Amino acid sequence: MQFIIFNDSSLFKRRASGAYRLATLFRQRGFTVKVIDYISIWTHDDLFKVLDKITNDTIGFGFSYTWMNSEETRLLIDALKERYPNKKYFAGGQKPFQQEVGFDVMVSGYAENFIDKLLDYLVNNKPVVSTKVFGLKGIHINANTDYPATNIDDLSTQYSQDDFLESHEVLTVELSRGCRFKCKFCSYPFLGFKHSTYRSKDNLKKEFIENYEKFGITSYTIADDTVNDDDAKLEMLASVVEELPFEIDFAAFVRMDLVVTRPYQMELLKRCRIWAHFYGIETFHPVAGKAIGKGMNSNRIKQGLLDMRKYFLDNLGLYRGSCGLIAGLPGEPVSSWHDTQKWMKDNWSTEAWHWWPLDITDDENNDLVKSEISKNKKFYGYTRITSNSKIENFWNKVKENNYLTHHQIDSNFFYWQSEDTDFFEAFNFVHSIGTSSQRFQHSPNFYILSYKHLVRDKKDLIKLTSGIEAKYQYNNPLVKYKNKLINFYKNA
Repeated sequence: MQFIIFNDSSLFKRRASGAYRLATLFRQRGFTVKVIDYISIWTHDDLFKVLDKITNDTIGFGFSYTWMNSEETRLLIDALKERYPNKKYFAGGQKPFQQEVGFDVMVSGYAENFIDKLLDYLVNNKPVVSTKVFGLKGIHINANTDYPATNIDDLSTQYSQDDFLESHEVLTVELSRGCRFKCKFCSYPFLGFKHSTYRSKDNLKKEFIENYEKFGITSYTIADDTVNDDDAKLEMLASVVEELPFEIDFAAFVRMDLVVTRPYQMELLKRCRIWAHFYGIETFHPVAGKAIGKGMNSNRIKQGLLDMRKYFLDNLGLYRGSCGLIAGLPGEPVSSWHDTQKWMKDNWSTEAWHWWPLDITDDENNDLVKSEISKNKKFYGYTRITSNSKIENFWNKVKENNYLTHHQIDSNFFYWQSEDTDFFEAFNFVHSIGTSSQRFQHSPNFYILSYKHLVRDKKDLIKLTSGIEAKYQYNNPLVKYKNKLINFYKNA
């Protein structure tokens, strides 16, 4: 008996780990699983060339839904149901389920502690009671609230030879789950953890060695919400890295204010070979920073950024820092956005930064997308505005640019205004930067590791401009993978 799981992260040109993590858990329970990646680039005809060979014993089709397009997924499910009747359809991920696409069961969040109940439903037709009603057909399980999976001893993900991984690919690895902070704009699960629980040294080392011996993989993105929240976790990772028989590289989310207060963490991060950093800076404005829970003086944060870059370039010769910024935070005037943008251009031009407009949801049925600001909009100074022309213009830009928000842009999308600005002004500011020369010219931290194979000396990575990166794109790994899979099953 087998399952087929569809996966997609085509936008990022690397493999999302959720489908492979689920496949690992199913295989540990004795099932056969085939993961089909980059599903958004497949035509139905090409996909059926593979599926026709492998669906005889298939119980159901799974979808790693976090980065999938709802309408494309619905069309695919309709086609699958017509060609392969009497199968079950299940989905999971960190993306909230807000549109009807045809799933029999939907699992939100980390699902390790729900797996056995899910398999009982899929294989033995044992009933499962929804734990949250979202106004959609099918069973909906909020695993983060009803089957929380934070303190998991084994977070490893296993890959098979017919996944056709190549040595230059960047995989995702988890060290721990949860975040000790509670930023007011954040809708991630498991916030405010006092103490982190992380994987054992042996368990982590085994995963790195296995992926290297099978595929030659030496690059990873660390999925932890904050990699430097615990010194002991960094010490553990550093000891693993220093014992590996090969050189490894990491990208990760780094909290800059922690490094400012613990400057010795720069040495720890270097020992870990975490040199591609993402910093959730959000704002340099003092009122906005305090309002969202990031109140450190902006001059200290700015100096911390410059010190971190200098330290890594001087001591490792490798560094890429990416900053996330939000337009529209409480108490921040529009002029402050322009001041921040100017500082980034003047001081951070060798690195990367990206702006987002503040997203607020008003969805009463969906607690998965609700930040503290979403829950208490009036307290933070936000009220709803309506303007059909502005909303229509916004929707057109969303479709044209494949703009990502944290939730579905529908009637529950909260078009906010404050004393300082409104959502549309924030969106237009962000959009103007994203489509002009003001946008970063160097690849952000989560992309740069993908280009290691293009240079002889890794230190030349930091010299690559976005134009050169876009030109090469390592021979389009998405199409290459798809063709390998089609040919493999064609000759099977």
